[in-house]
Amino acid sequence: MPDRPSLASVLEAVRESFGPRQRRTWMGQTRAHVELRDLSGDELERFASALRQAAEHRAQVKWVEVNPHTRRAVIEIERGAYTLGELVELVEAAEKSVGVDKAAFSETAAEHPADAEPLHRVGLFTVKIVTHYREVYQHCAVIFVTVDCDIFN
Repeated sequence: MPDRPSLASVLEAVRESFGPRQRRTWMGQTRAHVELRDLSGDELERFASALRQAAEHRAQVKWVEVNPHTRRAVIEIERGAYTLGELVELVEAAEKSVGVDKAAFSETAAEHPADAEPLHRVGLFTVKIVTHYREVYQHCAVIFVTVDCDIFN
């Protein structure tokens, strides 16, 4: 039997899906993808320049690329050099330096393949359906014993 998710992981999925919008991130061993705010072309250029300048002062950052299509900053680092939180702070500092730190995140942009929120939404929806049909089935089982169940008509 597969392991059940912990209560903490379920609550985190609920928070991510229904709580206040958070910056979406992903990190592998040497590369991080950090979501960008919804910026105009000029703002994006200024931000990208500020992020590259900030990264130049970090010896273990190999390169930084701002991808306007995925709305992500991609940061290549030496293995184990930084935590995801430290790289998010680097992005936030660059945003603040060019005055775009209060801009919202896009709600209409395409989902990034590393985003967990779409999977959580589908998972929570599936749990709700399964729970609902389990209750319906249990209810019908009782009805079948006593009376005809026409719940599916």
